[in-house]
Amino acid sequence: MATAVLQRSGVGPPAPSRAAGAYRPDVDGLRAVAIVLVVLFHVGFVPMSGGFVGVDVFYVVSGFLITGLLGRELATTGTISFRRFYARRARRLLPMASLVLVVTAGVAWLVMPPLGLAQVGSDVLAAALFVVNASYARQATDYWASSIDRSPVLHYWSLSVEEQYYVLWPILLFATVVLARRWWHRPFPLLGALSAVFVTSLALSVVLTPLSPSSSYFGLHTRAWELATGGLLALAGQRLARLGRSASAVLAATGVGMVVVAALSFDDGTPFPGYAALLPVLGTALVIVAGMGGLSGVSRILATGPMVTIGRLSYSWYLWHWPVVVFVLYPLQGAARASSSAWFTGSALWVVVAVVLSFSLAWASNRLVENPVRFAPRLVAAPAAALRMAAVMIVVSVAAAGCLQYAANEPPPMATASGVQLAMTPKEALADDPNTHGCGGSDSEAEPDCVFGDPESPVRIALVGDSHAQHWFPAFEKAARTHGWALYFWGKVGCPITDAKIRTTKAGEVFTDCAEWRTRVIEQLQAVGEFDVIVVSRAFHYGGTLVDGAGAQIPSESVVDTWAAGTRRTLDLLEPLTARILLMRDTPSSPEPVAQCLSEALPDDSLCALDASTQAHRDAALFEAEQLAAGQDEQVSFYDPTALFCGAGECLVVTRDGVIVFRDEGHMTATFSRSLSRDVGVFVSAEL
Repeated sequence: MATAVLQRSGVGPPAPSRAAGAYRPDVDGLRAVAIVLVVLFHVGFVPMSGGFVGVDVFYVVSGFLITGLLGRELATTGTISFRRFYARRARRLLPMASLVLVVTAGVAWLVMPPLGLAQVGSDVLAAALFVVNASYARQATDYWASSIDRSPVLHYWSLSVEEQYYVLWPILLFATVVLARRWWHRPFPLLGALSAVFVTSLALSVVLTPLSPSSSYFGLHTRAWELATGGLLALAGQRLARLGRSASAVLAATGVGMVVVAALSFDDGTPFPGYAALLPVLGTALVIVAGMGGLSGVSRILATGPMVTIGRLSYSWYLWHWPVVVFVLYPLQGAARASSSAWFTGSALWVVVAVVLSFSLAWASNRLVENPVRFAPRLVAAPAAALRMAAVMIVVSVAAAGCLQYAANEPPPMATASGVQLAMTPKEALADDPNTHGCGGSDSEAEPDCVFGDPESPVRIALVGDSHAQHWFPAFEKAARTHGWALYFWGKVGCPITDAKIRTTKAGEVFTDCAEWRTRVIEQLQAVGEFDVIVVSRAFHYGGTLVDGAGAQIPSESVVDTWAAGTRRTLDLLEPLTARILLMRDTPSSPEPVAQCLSEALPDDSLCALDASTQAHRDAALFEAEQLAAGQDEQVSFYDPTALFCGAGECLVVTRDGVIVFRDEGHMTATFSRSLSRDVGVFVSAEL
């Protein structure tokens, strides 16, 4: 009776035909395409710069399969057994997810520096609880933190999105059925509910991707439409099964072509998901629809034995491949990771090792863990037992995260091999960032009360720039108090004061906030009116992020001219406001986080020392451009602080007083910065 009511009111799908729930080998072939794209992208296969769209293929396939399963249950029983559904999901997903988390935690404990274990432990915990996507979204908003893309469980963000979908999806469908059953004369069909999800989520994706790229990339709210696409196909797609073989072949070829075009043409500069995700999502949808009327053309290729085999291993391979990339490829940053092929960003040999090792682990664990647990007769027959198993596995994964946190808290040696007593631990150095009193950070404000030292002093100094101006702030603030200056400070993470368009290195979008912040800083400087010295500091990396007015990256041969033109425009704005402008060269930087390196290397801090020939003066192109812009301008001078860090070909990371110089790859600890106040007083006084 319930089923009849559902059918009559248009709530459920049509009564399933014999083939409605039939196995689709071409869908497994789609999974194979998805996992190959993702793996090639992650191992640095250059032509596959948009291989991350494989995740979107997975989402459409998941939405299609899961909604089809639930829809058939609704059509035949009139209800959904939540216990059986969640037990099936637990058997399918948790054994492998927990195994890879525990093994990854163990390998991290063996090979990673102690200071890095705390973050990995936090990531493993969030992954075990299926909220790591939210964690990464939060971290990524913090200057697109570079530690994220080296997290060995980064890929669990997409699994978290799927798990959140699995929790909410059956509830949504069941609630729709209940509403329609209560008001059957006011039908609230499943197609309508899924269409509402599709439209709402797609709108959010399009609107929010340029405004909040990190939360949009990692969020269920901007990805749900991809899963809903598959769901709509499951509920309505059978009506397209009447397509002829020729039409099906054209649809399948077009769909696969759309996915491949996205994988080849997208890159880290493509705002995603947003509009761009329509290409791989709709392409996947076309392939699924094409296979509903029978297999032909590309669909027949997808259904071949090798493709099906890879597709069936895709879940295990997806889980294993990223930890292998992190532990095998990322440490090879020297000659081993230098490109020996135009096709790879890393050594082709090590890429092959990573691919073969991850696939081998997937094959073995699929046969030893994934399938035996998934199809265990006792667990299949007893959903409660499967749910208890799931709880145990989650607890084990959480315990693994706790072990990493415990290992991270082991006290490090407090003396170097040369006998220097450390004044801080590496963990303390990591957290020793400057307190800019709200005048620096990631927002675009430039508050008028950002004045320090002696606000009434006739000597007015301004320090402006990006995060590298911020790491100089403790030194300038102490010097201002010592010399009785009025110090004005405005900084914004990732934004130089130079009038140039840049894009963020992680989000890939043009950093439009910089122009807004720059305008506000100039307005504040103009409001003060007269300065003795304006000091400008910036990082070295902008040469690789400069874009033109259309958002296209500036080629390397044009970096000097572009930066010089932007510098000249900025100098023209600043010169009427000050007697002198002091442009600072960037400080040395490390290829790896210094605090983490020391946490592993101590007491031998020399293992973390920097080669001055490669790690100092990395801003050579920008410095050349600034000199070109200044020309013979007598108002402009330059200061190179390298001698404060380096000597005899080496840049130290621990001072003779035991102070750790850098908290990450290139930002000074606030303690070390304050120790340079005397030097700051000398070179600024020389400009007065």
